[in-house]
Amino acid sequence: MEFAEKIGEEKPGQMETKKTIMKLEEMLVEA
Repeated sequence: MEFAEKIGEEKPGQMETKKTIMKLEEMLVEA
């Protein structure tokens, strides 16, 4: 868990991108 947090701190944009992709996937499934 610490490793994941470390990466999140170094690359904050990566987490947002992952959230956006997950949201888009949910929209595709619902469509």
